[in-house]
Amino acid sequence: MNNNPENDLSVTSSSAGIEKIKEIKRLSTWAVVAFAMISFGIYTFYWLFSRTKILNSNLPEDDRIASWIPIVGIVSFALYFILSIVPPLFLISTNPELVSILMGVGGVIGLVYFVVFLVWIFKFRSRLNLLSGSTSGEKLWLGGVLTFILNVMYFQWKINQIHDYG
Repeated sequence: MNNNPENDLSVTSSSAGIEKIKEIKRLSTWAVVAFAMISFGIYTFYWLFSRTKILNSNLPEDDRIASWIPIVGIVSFALYFILSIVPPLFLISTNPELVSILMGVGGVIGLVYFVVFLVWIFKFRSRLNLLSGSTSGEKLWLGGVLTFILNVMYFQWKINQIHDYG
């Protein structure tokens, strides 16, 4: 029997955190991949936004992901998407200078989108690790490299592991 109260507390908080993570529904990781591909990445934002709301509702206020992050992420992605597609399709023959300006603005907005998205996914990752009580090297720990490369697909896979083994 373990007489160390700190260990008992971490097991209890980890178990409670895992139950909170389980409020995020189990979904096939392949379905997330397919939905993201079919929607040209838009589903990624839906997935992350909806799961951030669930995650935030289960965290103390100080640990929540700031509400401006999803908003800026989604708006900057939408603007980047529009400015990357519309000018070349509709303005190239009429006003090449305007296309060049809009593409430059789109590039700046794309950079904002990229930085905010990275902040968002790494904050999401840290909150999942916090709730699961996992530390580096443990089965439920979310690593940084796979978070960067696979983001929501990796998150869903880990959430599924929590449903299966947590």
